Amino acid sequence: MKSTTLYERLTAQLKSSPVCADVRLRTFAGVHFLYLQPADDRQPHELDGLLEQMANELVKETEWFFACHFVRCSGGTRVYRIQFRVPDVKSFCCGNQCPQCILLRPKR
Repeated sequence: MKSTTLYERLTAQLKSSPVCADVRLRTFAGVHFLYLQPADDRQPHELDGLLEQMANELVKETEWFFACHFVRCSGGTRVYRIQFRVPDVKSFCCGNQCPQCILLRPKR
């Protein structure tokens, strides 16, 4: 069984949506770009909202979060730079007595 990435799952969900006419995921130098072409005369904010909603559903109940930045509009296609990321929080003690050391964090 092939394991699918979050990017592939997001693309598959967007393709099945009636709001998107065409969905393509391209990677340049390790950066993921999502090309969305709206169906009919959809407003750009509808695509933005749908993209955020579907991505946030994928990362719900995990440490991951979704970052999306609009890049440009080419013809009728909107281009977004997308990332699924883990929090930028230190998770180990490096022994350098840092003020933000994990050992000094209050217990949750």
